[in-house]
Amino acid sequence: MHILLVADGRSPITHRWLDSLLALHYQVTLVSSHPCEPPEGIQALHVVPVAFSRLTAGGKAGQAGNPRSGLRRGLVKTFRNALLAARYQLAPFSVRYYAPRFREIVAQVKPDLVHALRIPFEGMLASHTPA
Repeated sequence: MHILLVADGRSPITHRWLDSLLALHYQVTLVSSHPCEPPEGIQALHVVPVAFSRLTAGGKAGQAGNPRSGLRRGLVKTFRNALLAARYQLAPFSVRYYAPRFREIVAQVKPDLVHALRIPFEGMLASHTPA
């Protein structure tokens, strides 16, 4: 059985799911909502950065000494509440924007099952799985 897992590829919970599915000898393709390194054992990794996840700092190691990253962190800290509110209001539009790309991945992979680990935003993206 081939499972298409839609999840945040950086998450330890996602990694536990992957470990469990691979231990059961399932083929697994990961569609990650955040940029990440490909976990061991999966068939393929596709990054679909819904909800502006491309702009998050996660997974960008090595930039700590960059003066611009310090400025960016300071701005994010200052405007965090406003940015989160905007993200939750605008993110559903990003899901619609990436839906055709997700459908292309599903058509290419031809999974037996599509499973999303969270409702916002991975589940919203997975809801675009063709019947």
